[in-house]
Amino acid sequence: MGIFRCFGCLVSSGLFYRQIGVSHVAHRPKFHAFQLGKKWMSSLSWIPPDGHDTGVVFYNSASKSKKKVDFRELSKFYEEEFFADMDKLRVLRPSLAPRVTEHVPFIISFIQQIMDNKLAYIVSDGSVYFDTAAFGRYGKMTPLDRSVDTQESGIKKSPRDFALWKGAKPGEPYWQSPWGRGRPGWHIECSAMANHILGTRLDLHSGGIDLLFPHHENEEAQCCAHSGDLQWCNYWLHTGHLHARDAEKMSKSLRNTISISELLEEHSVNTFRFFCLLSHYRSKVAYTQTCMLEASAHVRRVRAFLQDAYAYINGQLKCGPLDESGLKQKLAQTRVKVKNHLADDMDTSKALSSVMELIIQATKELHTKPTSASLSRSAGTMVAICSYVHYLMEDVFGMSFPSLKDAANMSLESSGRLAHVMNSVVSFRHEVRSYALLKDPTTAQLELPPEDKKVKRKERVPLLQACDNLRENLLTTGLTIKDHNESSTWSVSDGTIVSTEKAKKKT
Repeated sequence: MGIFRCFGCLVSSGLFYRQIGVSHVAHRPKFHAFQLGKKWMSSLSWIPPDGHDTGVVFYNSASKSKKKVDFRELSKFYEEEFFADMDKLRVLRPSLAPRVTEHVPFIISFIQQIMDNKLAYIVSDGSVYFDTAAFGRYGKMTPLDRSVDTQESGIKKSPRDFALWKGAKPGEPYWQSPWGRGRPGWHIECSAMANHILGTRLDLHSGGIDLLFPHHENEEAQCCAHSGDLQWCNYWLHTGHLHARDAEKMSKSLRNTISISELLEEHSVNTFRFFCLLSHYRSKVAYTQTCMLEASAHVRRVRAFLQDAYAYINGQLKCGPLDESGLKQKLAQTRVKVKNHLADDMDTSKALSSVMELIIQATKELHTKPTSASLSRSAGTMVAICSYVHYLMEDVFGMSFPSLKDAANMSLESSGRLAHVMNSVVSFRHEVRSYALLKDPTTAQLELPPEDKKVKRKERVPLLQACDNLRENLLTTGLTIKDHNESSTWSVSDGTIVSTEKAKKKT
């Protein structure tokens, strides 16, 4: 199924706005040069504030200079920035990303058809408005506020009527049309492009809850007025807003937003995606460090299970006999629950809860202590669970959880040299650590009195610290060592632990 992303909304809704920082700096040289876009400008008295080049330029009374950036160049800049951010978050790119500037002739034709159907009219300034009263079915998406009917309508027939075409004003971009120079209205852009590319009927249309009215209401009205059908879109999905401190809407005007780059300095992509999935898509979501740390804890729990499970499968981790019957039953139940939850209005929160229950039960099985008679392994059931968890996390939810099977991809040769090296490192470190903890075979045979054990532990503390340092150093390179009761295992890390520590330091 193809995905359609309209860039009319991206620019028109003000996503190119950036906060402007003002700083006071004394005792600086009087001459400064700074770059805006592709040109250099200078000032004898103005000091550029700290920040980054946004590509947007205004006339500055202090520097007596400016730069009327072309809207196409501006749109291209933020389009590329948007896609770069989505790539970082592992959001799949749409099959098509149409631009209004490429569809103006079709938009004009679309408006003309609505006028031919007697559902739009032209006014004195060259603008064309949709006739909501003549349409007769306006208000399908949301109940109408009747107080609007008593408001002044100006050059429009009704205050509810909205612009399909805006007559050109001085300094604005414009195109020629049968009604004179002008530009498309915000709502008509999406309707016309969707109709041109996808046809006269949509199956599903989504967006933020703030677009329900008037944008989506107007889209539905325009398309029905154009085609004469009673319904344009079969299913409308609307997502809740991101909030700060539980109640305050995250908004650039309130200066409480966070950029994708800033987000990824503190948290991994896995953590952010888990954070989003823990709430229903229609619910408003509070973005706080507490919530992000909670999501990070879930990510660590999933990763820890997969590390232990693959260590068990590969023979590195020893444990007691698995309750295979119970695990198989739990896996079957989880498959059914997850499918049902996702089919029920995409309830990702409940679906993840079911998966975590499976992971908790499987982890408990892997942590049972082995006995002398329980050295046999039954890896088949654990392989099935790992396969299902990987499928959900990676293919369905877009999260990446590397495992031992990824080690070969990090080696310099296809022979898996890294795996051999890490196996040797982990084995050597485990022997040193066991010696430092007085758990090595030689020390265990001595049967030392408590006081002597205390002295020896103190003497061997530097060895234990060296083992910990080695683990931390390897973690920064993307390799994780995990210590168990009787052994140690290693795996490829996704960096979540490092970013979580950064987040903790900021709270």
